[in-house]
Amino acid sequence: MLDFFIIKILIGIDFFFFVFNVIYVLCNKRKGKKNVVREEGKSNSKNTKRILAVIGILSLNLLLILCCLDIFIYEFIVVSILRLDFFNNFIYLRIIGFLITLLGDITLFISYKTLGNNWAYPIDNWKIKKKLVTSGIYSKIRHPIYLCFNIISIGFIFLIQDWSLLILYFFGAIGLYTQTILEEELLIQHFGEEYLKYQKKTGRFFCFYRKKIEKE
Repeated sequence: MLDFFIIKILIGIDFFFFVFNVIYVLCNKRKGKKNVVREEGKSNSKNTKRILAVIGILSLNLLLILCCLDIFIYEFIVVSILRLDFFNNFIYLRIIGFLITLLGDITLFISYKTLGNNWAYPIDNWKIKKKLVTSGIYSKIRHPIYLCFNIISIGFIFLIQDWSLLILYFFGAIGLYTQTILEEELLIQHFGEEYLKYQKKTGRFFCFYRKKIEKE
């Protein structure tokens, strides 16, 4: 079993890179406030989906807060809550979790960097990008940021190993998927045929999935 101190360092490194991404995108958002327009979904079905999306996003935020707390009070949390005990003796799973989260953080930065000022917070009154970004990682998949949030969450679950993170991720994953559906509906309304063509060339989360569909 890894020493508590080492585990906290690994969590801290992963969390540092995630916070760096948050600061980076918030700075870009301030610069690009004029690059977005607002559109509201008014139907009951959209409102229901939006509630699911918000619950999911809040769940992931809580997951990340708990990960942050683990940096400072990991020993206390270990003895206070139910752990994924059947994983505790598998040291390599923690290391794999650390690497997965780090990979997610790096890919998240690349995604934000590619979007530049065209990024908009997903629950911020349905702000829609004026420019459709289809270069870089977006030339392969349409939602790399949501994919990265999933990767980062899974990595933290492997690294920290407690049931609370697993439960929060379950709701978070549903919320993120719902958000992608809502966002694509709004992007089709906003960009029309341009976005429909873009959909045909890319996968929602995985580029190889699109290739598989094309072969069939």
